[in-house]
Formats: sequence, C-alpha cells, structure tokens
Amino acid sequence: MPEYMIPAALVRLDALPVTNNGKVNRRALPEPEASAFAARSYEAPKGDVEIGLAEIWTELLSLDRVGRHDNFFMLGGHSLLAVRMTGSVRSRLGLDLKLHTLFAAPTISDLAQKLLQEASSDDDEYSVIFPLKTSGIGLSWPYIGLVKHLHPDQPVYGIQARGLDRKTKLATSVEEMTEDYIEQIRRIQPHGPYHLLGWSFGGTVAHSMATELEKQGEQVPLLVIMDSTADYSIVADVQIDDTEVGANLEHLVRFGGDFSAEDGGAMWERTKPINDNSFALAIKFKPSVYSGDILFFRATLQEDELTPMVDPLSWTPYLTGAIEVHDVECTHIEMDKPAPMTIIGQTVASKLETLL
Repeated sequence: MPEYMIPAALVRLDALPVTNNGKVNRRALPEPEASAFAARSYEAPKGDVEIGLAEIWTELLSLDRVGRHDNFFMLGGHSLLAVRMTGSVRSRLGLDLKLHTLFAAPTISDLAQKLLQEASSDDDEYSVIFPLKTSGIGLSWPYIGLVKHLHPDQPVYGIQARGLDRKTKLATSVEEMTEDYIEQIRRIQPHGPYHLLGWSFGGTVAHSMATELEKQGEQVPLLVIMDSTADYSIVADVQIDDTEVGANLEHLVRFGGDFSAEDGGAMWERTKPINDNSFALAIKFKPSVYSGDILFFRATLQEDELTPMVDPLSWTPYLTGAIEVHDVECTHIEMDKPAPMTIIGQTVASKLETLL
C-alpha cells in the first residue's frame, strides 16, 4: 500500500461499539495509546539539540523514549501539543522553534538540523500563508490532521486571518479577505487548478475564493466545506460568551497535554478578536454562485440547545452543481479530532485521486 494509506495507529478491540441503530459509535472508540502509533526502528538521538528535543517529546507524548528518526505527528503529536513544545524548546534549549519548521521537519534529526540552520523570524506561525506540507508539485493548525491521509505528493497550505500577528489590521469584509487570500496563494501557485477546503467560517471564505477565482478564469475542481452554513442569519442571535477562555482551555485539554490557564488565555487573546470580526462579516455577507460541486462534511451531533445544526442545503442557491454530503458523528467543534479527520481526510484523498 502507498504510505498515505497506511494507518497511523492500530488498536485491537474485542468488538466495535455500536449505537442503538446498529451503526459504529465512533464517539465511543478509545483514543490510541502512544504504543499504538507506528514508529521506525529506534536510533538514539545524537548531539545536545537532538537529545534535548527527545526529552521534551517523551514528556509531551508520555513516551519512554523517542528515536532520532521518529515523527512527531506519527507518535500522536498534534498542532496544540506543537504549540506547547515551542515554549519548551525556547525555555530549555534556548532555540526559537516556529511551527512551520516542525511541520516541514517533523523528525528529531531533521528538526534539530533545521533549528541550527534557520535564523529565527518573528511570528511566522501567524502569517497568512502557513505551509502544512509543501512537498510535491503543485489551510491552518487544526488542518494538520488532514495531511497524513493525503497523497505524499499533495502539498497543503493553510490560510490564516489577518491580525493573528497583532500587527496587521482585521479585514473589513469577506470580499476583502477573499482578494487578500487569492493574492497570497497566487504567490505560491500563480494559476490553477486550485483545491479549496474550509471549516465553519473558513467554508464561507473558501466558497467565496472559489467563485472569485472562477471569475478570474481559473479552475477550482474541488471545493470542500466542513459544517459551514451559507446563511448566518440562523446564528445571528447567538451570543458570543466573553468568558470563552475556559471553553478554549477545555478545547486544548481534550487533545491531551498539561495545558495551563496561561496557554489557553494567550491563544484566546489572539483569536477572539478575529472570531468576533469574522462572525460580524459573515452575517453581512451574501455568497456568489460557484459553478462546481461541493463536497460537504456535516457534524451530526448538536453542540448545545442554543446552537442550530448546519443545513448543507443552505448552499443550494449558491452553486450550479451538486452537494455531496458526508455525515460525521461529532459536534461542530470536534471536527478536527483524529477520528473525524480520518473520515474527512480519506474522503478528500479519494476525491483528489479521481481529479488527478
């Protein structure tokens, strides 16, 4: 089998948990333990930097040892643990680790070499274009779970909102955001075809980018939307809680790791103004019409009694093709967990195969 089709972890179960109607209950499946993840033959780290990185990884990932060729993400690491690791590397090794460096060099040996070679740059992980995987010929931290399910030659870039670096101004409209992002992706790939994917408000932006790129004569063969509505009026009355630090910290904790209140608060301090601004822009925005099909992933579990479920058919007036709906047994905010991302990633990979 090609590498991208090999499971990252194997867990033996006596029986699959099922729901009342006999379907597999994915929410009841156990999270893989560290020993379940694939690892290469052990080779001890060499040099102070490799040894220091290995010590940090063993603590973060709850492992007995980490070899110099072990892959952070294959061992169970994810973007939020990566954020925590950057602080440990800075405080314990005195090196400035940027997230894009880890994604480009996810093994101990490669990462140590990169850290020693690269000059540090300010807040690269908060720039608009965030390379999740650049190999091959040819969207942001939560999407890293998609990468291992895609073909090795498929590059993946995340597009992030202005303002995360606390320097650039927030967008004043979805149209302005769309033009900005298209300008950024054209610097990497001047012409299509482009394959776009977006989750929640990101789905709105991805659809807007697809329609604008088509107006510019480009091809967008694949548009993937993860649980996003075309009609934000249904959530216009939902109040955004100013005490979201607690919820944000809970979101970090469910991924594992010993996250502190300072970690959750610092991340929420960066993201809340962008979230509020995006919500306000989405309510005022009316999409254009996209000429292709939409691959739609719908969360089937309700977040709470006040938050309405997303209806994929809300996009019907804004495309000329069909909507292919795939149900994912999770809540809206859980779509970046490993189990939902496996379903999404494998389906996207299969769809991309048919387009190549």
